[in-house]
Amino acid sequence: METTKTKAKARPWLDPKRQCRELTQLDPRFMGMLYEALEAARAAGLDPIVIETYRTQKRQNYLYAQGRTRPGNKVTWTKNSKHIKRLAADVCPRVNGKIAWDRKDLFDRWGEIAETAGLSWGGRFRNYDGAHVQAQWA
Repeated sequence: METTKTKAKARPWLDPKRQCRELTQLDPRFMGMLYEALEAARAAGLDPIVIETYRTQKRQNYLYAQGRTRPGNKVTWTKNSKHIKRLAADVCPRVNGKIAWDRKDLFDRWGEIAETAGLSWGGRFRNYDGAHVQAQWA
């Protein structure tokens, strides 16, 4: 019998403090488009890493609280993210195996590639989110 504890071990991202990075947790159509974008990014010389895919509502609420009722900088502007609907992912470029947070040029390149694959890119949002991609129909 699967208990809450065994479920958490099998799916650690059920803990709101942990990210889900599994592409298989995404909507199948979106997952295919994301996979295509990742392959195109690698072919273009980028080294992308998926840092988050699906989010439970509990995790989204946890992230939303950051910078509001919990210490830290704000990291999301909504409680109704496309991540909850399995239609979004956060992908970062790496340099020498480390996420290149300070390389806007690489995030912009990732965005161009993602858009070519038919995804909407968070770099076009009012509040720049260079890692974020989502389904256009979302």
